[in-house]
Amino acid sequence: MKTRPPESTTETATQESISASEKFLFGGPLRYDYGFTSHEQTMLKISFLAVARQIPGMLRTALQLAWRADRTALMVVALAEIGRALAAAFGLLTTNRALASLFA
Repeated sequence: MKTRPPESTTETATQESISASEKFLFGGPLRYDYGFTSHEQTMLKISFLAVARQIPGMLRTALQLAWRADRTALMVVALAEIGRALAAAFGLLTTNRALASLFA
């Protein structure tokens, strides 16, 4: 079987730098792919306004998915959250009144 000569000097350099273990384990040179790091510092570069603009769309998508998955469970969770919020508001008002009478 004939092998063709390398087309460029970089191909020659990569062929010479392949170790026997790379050839045995991977069938060629081991190349590092750093694609996962392209989004690593994104949170440091994004503004608060850009995040705030995305929230309504994310909430709409989450509600649509929940509605399609199980309507009854969505309504139960929504009612439970409303009840929890009312109980927290009542607790805060009661604490405020108690502290106001205590410090008066």
